[in-house]
Amino acid sequence: MIRLAYLGRALADDVDALTEQQRTDLFALLERVVVHGARNESTSVATGFFEALLNAWDRGFDLRRVWHHVGPESRAFCLAWNAYNGIASPDWM
Repeated sequence: MIRLAYLGRALADDVDALTEQQRTDLFALLERVVVHGARNESTSVATGFFEALLNAWDRGFDLRRVWHHVGPESRAFCLAWNAYNGIASPDWM
């Protein structure tokens, strides 16, 4: 989970380090783990990577740059996490 959090922060810090195809591949892999991984794997992606990405968004990262790559189950987690924390999700989410 810690490594996934580092990955989320690193992506937010330098999103341009990955090509558009690499971003597509990364988020597809993460979605597969969320949907098909063991419970601990899925939880690690959600609470490690996606929480780090949402925290970066709170600090100014333009989440719209990668949101179109985020799969449906991962999006559902992000929206639920925002709701849990009392954060209004914008319409584009």
